[in-house]
Amino acid sequence: MNQPPSKPTPALVLFGGMGAGPLFVAPQKRAFRDAMLVPPWPAPRPRESVADYAARWAAALQPNLPADRPVFLAGVSFGGMIAQEIATRLDPPPRGVILIASGRSGRAVAPLYRTLERLAHPLPWRLAKPIAPLIGYLHGIQMRLGPAHRRLLARVGGRLDLSLTRWCAR
Repeated sequence: MNQPPSKPTPALVLFGGMGAGPLFVAPQKRAFRDAMLVPPWPAPRPRESVADYAARWAAALQPNLPADRPVFLAGVSFGGMIAQEIATRLDPPPRGVILIASGRSGRAVAPLYRTLERLAHPLPWRLAKPIAPLIGYLHGIQMRLGPAHRRLLARVGGRLDLSLTRWCAR
């Protein structure tokens, strides 16, 4: 019996939120296996714009993308905003961009979070690091997540690169 030709498996590049590493998207990575790439967040340069950051990241990412199958970008929260910026700089462009709990621009950030960033900005990071897991847990409560997901966000918060997180929040 002749089988129809199989469609190429799409490649998915997933950007975790605000510098979150592989732990944040571990269940998705297990499900997608080799069809999904979770690139590490590069360190931002001082006063680097989001556009310049995305251009630099796209240039580093481009050689790792498959040329023989469609590519989709996805991003969680701030990762979605980065995914949109990177998408405009890839050749060929991705087939699509998937936003997960994200927005199309910084204007989508809730006023509460914008206010918290302005209040926290002058604080030294040595004061913020010990409370990062608590902030992750409280963020889970705010999002009405169950206890297991709140604990995961607390673990993610404890592992964040706070200089990257500060840049993302700005």
